[in-house]
Amino acid sequence: MRILAPPPDFFEVLTEGIFRKVYGLPSEKLSLKKNSKLKQKIIDAVEELRESYRADVCITDYSKEENRKAYMIAYYPYFFAAVYNIVFHLLNKDYLAQRLKQQKKLYCEYFACGPCPELFGTALVVKGFAKKNSLGEVSLDVATYDFEKGWSDLLATVTCGFCNKGIELPTKANFFQDFDIKNSAQKLREIYDTTPTTDFWKNFKARMGNTDVVFLQNYLSHISGAPQSVRNFLGWFANLVRLTPYGTFFVLVDLKYGATYRVFDTLTNDADFLGQTDLSVVNELSHTPDDGDALTIMHPLPSAGIKENIFYDPETGSSTLKRKTNYFQLVLQKVQNVPF
Repeated sequence: MRILAPPPDFFEVLTEGIFRKVYGLPSEKLSLKKNSKLKQKIIDAVEELRESYRADVCITDYSKEENRKAYMIAYYPYFFAAVYNIVFHLLNKDYLAQRLKQQKKLYCEYFACGPCPELFGTALVVKGFAKKNSLGEVSLDVATYDFEKGWSDLLATVTCGFCNKGIELPTKANFFQDFDIKNSAQKLREIYDTTPTTDFWKNFKARMGNTDVVFLQNYLSHISGAPQSVRNFLGWFANLVRLTPYGTFFVLVDLKYGATYRVFDTLTNDADFLGQTDLSVVNELSHTPDDGDALTIMHPLPSAGIKENIFYDPETGSSTLKRKTNYFQLVLQKVQNVPF
C-alpha cells in the first residue's frame, strides 16, 4: 500500500497552526528573552514525553497540562498520517464509498483518542473524497473516548477547530472522558445482553449499533506485553465488537512495542478468536509484524520557529526533530459467514 505523506508546505502550516492554538503566540517569538521560561518549559516537556516513549511500555503522565501541550507539537502532527492513509484506501477501494454516498456521513468511534489526530486524518480524506466525487456536503458523526479528561479542550480547539473551519467539513464530535478501556470490558459484556440504565451507556450502545468505523491508535504501546495484559485487552475488544453491526471496520495503528506484536498476532492468526468475533482481516490494508519490518512515514520539517526554538540543540548543533514514524496497522471487518 502506497504511503501518502503531506506536502512540506502543508506540514509547516499545520505545525505552526497547532503551536499557535496551544501556546497562544507565534513559535518564532520563543526566541525573545521574555519568553525564555516558556521555551524551556516546552523543551523539558518534550524531552519527558520522548523518554517515556523510549521505555518498554510507554507510561506517560498526561494528567500534566504541559505534557499534553507538548504532545501537540512533538507527536500530534506525525500521528494523523497513518489513519489518513488507511481511510483514503478504505474509500478509494470502495469499502466505505457506498456508505458515504448513501448516508452523506460516516459514523466513527475513536478510543483512547487523546486529542485525536486520527480524526483530523479521517476528516481530510473524507473532504477530499466528497469533493472529487461531487457529493456535496458530507459530515462525520464522531464519538471520542479517553480516560484523561484534560484532552477535551485540545480536542475541541485544535482537532475540531481544524475539522470545522480549516477544511470546512461539518463534524459533530462528542468527547466522553473517563472512559477506561482497562475497566470497561465487563460493562460492555453486560450492556450487550441488557438495557443500559444510564444515558451514557444507552447512547454508547446505540452508537455502537450504528457505527461504520472504530479506531484505536497508539494504545497498545501504553500497555504491557505480558500475557495477562494482552488477554485483558482482547477480552475488551471482543466485547466491543459484539456491540457493532456487520460491516463495521476496525482500524488499529500502533508503534513497535511488545503488546502490539502480541495483540496483532492474535488478531491475524488466531482462527478461534476471529471466528468467535466474526472478524476478517482486510489483508491489503494491513501490515503487521508477520509482514516483516514496520511501515515508515517520513516527515517534512515543521515551521521554522518550531524547528529552531524547540528541536535544535545549540550545544551539539544538531536537530532533535522527529523525522520518521515506524508503525504497524491492522484493518478488520465484522463479516457474516463469508469474508469479502
